[in-house]
Amino acid sequence: MINIISWNCAGGLKAKIDEVKNIISATNVDFFFTCEAEVKAQQEKFFEIRNYELFVANSIQLGKGRLTCHVSASVSHLFKRKPELEGDRNDIIVMESEEMRIIGLYRGFKNYKTVDPLTSLFDVLNNACLTNKKIIVCGDFNIDPERDFHTIAGRRLDDWTVAFDLVQLIKGNTRKRVVVKNNSHTLQESRIDLVFTNSKWTTDSLAFSTPLSDHDFTWTKTSTKHVKVSRKIVIRDWTRLTERNIVMSSFGSGQRQVGLLFTVGQKYARVRLGQCPPLAADQSV
Repeated sequence: MINIISWNCAGGLKAKIDEVKNIISATNVDFFFTCEAEVKAQQEKFFEIRNYELFVANSIQLGKGRLTCHVSASVSHLFKRKPELEGDRNDIIVMESEEMRIIGLYRGFKNYKTVDPLTSLFDVLNNACLTNKKIIVCGDFNIDPERDFHTIAGRRLDDWTVAFDLVQLIKGNTRKRVVVKNNSHTLQESRIDLVFTNSKWTTDSLAFSTPLSDHDFTWTKTSTKHVKVSRKIVIRDWTRLTERNIVMSSFGSGQRQVGLLFTVGQKYARVRLGQCPPLAADQSV
C-alpha cells in the first residue's frame, strides 16, 4: 500500500515544520504534500526531514515554493519526479513509478505572472493525466465541486474529471473558519481539499481535522494494483449534456467506446459512441 497525506498548512511550513515531522513520524506516510508552504529559494535545507527526500514546486522560481512534497526513502527509489509534466511556474509536483502517477497541487488565488492561472492549471493537469497508469491527484484546489459547480472554475474542474474518468473521494467539508462581520460570527465550511483517482476500487481516502490549520488533512491509501473505474457516468444537470462533453469522456482513457447513462428523475436513456477520438479545443462533433 502507498500512503499519501496532503495538507494546506495555512501560513507557511516554516512555523509548523516540527508538527509535520511529528505527523510523518507517527504515520510513516510515503508522500506528504504541503500546500501554502512558502519555501524560499536557498532555504530548502531547513525543511528537510530525516529519511525523506524533499521536492519543491517550480513556483520557487518566483521567490517562494508554495507546494512541497516529502517522499519516504522506503519508496523514493520506486518513484521519479517528472518536471516536464509540471509546467514552468505551477504549484504542481508529479511523481511517477512503473504502476502509478501521483500528482500534488496547490491552486492559489493570486495571479503569479500568468495570463490565466486557471487555464494554465488545467492545461498542465490535462497533460499530466495522459497516461494508462493509476492516477492520484490531491491538494487544495480552492474549488468546491458542489458550491462552485456553475462557476467557470467549477466547470473546468468538472470537464477535467469527465475527460479522464476521475472520481473525487473526499465526501465532507475540509475547510472550516469563523468569519466575523458586523459583530456577528459565521462558520464557513467548504470542500476544497480534494483527492481524485481513476482507480476507485483500490483507493480509500478520508479527511481529518487538526488545530494547526483551518484545512483538514486528506489521507489516501492505495494499492499499486490498477483497476479502472466504470465507464458509466450519471449526469444530473442536463445543461452539461453537450456533444462535446460526451466525446470528452473518452479523452483520457484511450478507450474507443463510451457508455453513458443519463438520469432525469425516473427516466433513463443510454447513449453509446464508437470510434471517438479526442477533440481539439476548436472542434465539434
